[in-house]
Amino acid sequence: MSLLTIRNLTVTYGTGEHAVRAVDGVDLDVSAGEVVGLAGESGCGKSTLALAVARLLPRGASATADELSFDGTDLRAVDDAGLRALRWRRLSLVFQGAMNGFNPVMTIGDQIGEAIRAHEPGADRKALRGRVDELLVQVGIAAGRAADYPHQLSGGMKQRAMIAMALACSPDLVIADEPTTALDVMTQAQILDLIRRLADELGLAMLIISHDLTVLAELCDQVAVMYAGRIVERGGAGAILTTEAHPAHPYTRRLLDCYPRLDAGQASISGIPGSPPDLTHPPAGCRFHDRCPESLPRCASDDPAIRPVPGESGHVAACHLVVGEVAR
Repeated sequence: MSLLTIRNLTVTYGTGEHAVRAVDGVDLDVSAGEVVGLAGESGCGKSTLALAVARLLPRGASATADELSFDGTDLRAVDDAGLRALRWRRLSLVFQGAMNGFNPVMTIGDQIGEAIRAHEPGADRKALRGRVDELLVQVGIAAGRAADYPHQLSGGMKQRAMIAMALACSPDLVIADEPTTALDVMTQAQILDLIRRLADELGLAMLIISHDLTVLAELCDQVAVMYAGRIVERGGAGAILTTEAHPAHPYTRRLLDCYPRLDAGQASISGIPGSPPDLTHPPAGCRFHDRCPESLPRCASDDPAIRPVPGESGHVAACHLVVGEVAR
């Protein structure tokens, strides 16, 4: 059963000829207890999509959708009071940049407890402190650190505390935006293990946003790949991101080539030539065609629909090559 349902979501910044359509016609589902990854280069619309789901888009941005629902609730129609009741209790976020995500003059414990107090104003103070201590221990931080201020914690501990804050009211869905940014490799591995363990133990649904495919391959059940505001491929993480995978979209294959693989021997990594298109004036046809080494003549004018990949259940891609055509 789908917990989060998105159909034809479009988010636009600005108006008139300078308007930027940062998210353009996106469909996405997150089922209860499922971990879904959202991948793509910086600027492709991943964080904007997350903010649109939580109704936290900045002033000047507008969003439309055929459907944007959470557990049967139409998020497009929820008023401010309804959003306050929904956020953190049912749907929470781990914002990008935990280094700057805390109030520097409040203790970590007070900040984690603040979300609980907002939704449970009559909570007993002793019980509240116990809940905060429990959350910190759950993410691998000693309970006594609740009295510490943000500057007293390392980057990895701040990230763990941010995850504890997101879990404060036992939500059904957690959206984590670049949860391992700016962390060293060892700390990244610890945070990834923590996220996957919490998802399994608590039955959380999670939407993990990252440009790092190795992160998503380790964490996720399903993955969607975005390019220039659109989802170009979606399916099981094992079918798209593992070493045995066969991604259907050339962009996904190029992204995978950007990361080293331990089983690749002396194979070198490679970047993607060119730059993403200007979304003020997006190109006709496939938005990746001018960077794609497998581009067909029709790719410059014919926008490919997202369609099932033959022989792979639940795997879809927006590419003319999916129907078996050969580049010429």
